[in-house]
Amino acid sequence: MLFSIIVVAYQRYSKIPCLLHSLLSQTFEDFEVIVLHDGPDEKHISVMNPFLNDGRIKYAQTQTRYNDYGHSLRNIGINEAK
Repeated sequence: MLFSIIVVAYQRYSKIPCLLHSLLSQTFEDFEVIVLHDGPDEKHISVMNPFLNDGRIKYAQTQTRYNDYGHSLRNIGINEAK
């Protein structure tokens, strides 16, 4: 893995698919995308499900909402990154 892209999300139902389609369409493929949602959200899981078959995409939700503009989630992503 050459690099990791950390995406912090909160109810970005229409923007996350656009971002992921764009990233997965690149000719360069040596990367991973870590999408972290701030708090539990069933609708966001359903938005992410079509992308989880690609091994480059990782997805997680926090148990509770941090509501700190993504700072905590970015730290989680950095710790998870390869």
